Amino acid sequence: MKLRQRFLISFGITDEIFAVSMQKKKDLSFTYMMGLIVTPVLGWTLGTLTGAVATSLLPEVLSDAMGIALYGMFIAIVIPPTKTNKNVLFAVVLTIIISSIVTYTNLLSGGWEIIAIALLVSAVSAYLFPLKEEGEA
Repeated sequence: MKLRQRFLISFGITDEIFAVSMQKKKDLSFTYMMGLIVTPVLGWTLGTLTGAVATSLLPEVLSDAMGIALYGMFIAIVIPPTKTNKNVLFAVVLTIIISSIVTYTNLLSGGWEIIAIALLVSAVSAYLFPLKEEGEA
């Protein structure tokens, strides 16, 4: 891919798009990534507009429950790879353990907790399970 294509793709990468793209066995092309990015971005944009309008019409109990849907979507993306990839399972379990410790000891505030745990778990996982370059055994 050309540098400008990489910059364009980097603008659209989210955790969900990254998780889906990493499940593809073949090389990722610019066309594939743009298709993968454009569809959710359009959906999220229209969904945000629809949600903003609909939330004002829904009962408060129902609109509050919608906040849980984001977590459900993330779980639905993360769980399938944990069934077939022990490295992903390790990262998920390590995240749960560290998150529980940090939460119950009040070491960090919410936003910093997420950032610190993401950095720590990704560093540990990258160290323990480095990706092999093409041509390596």
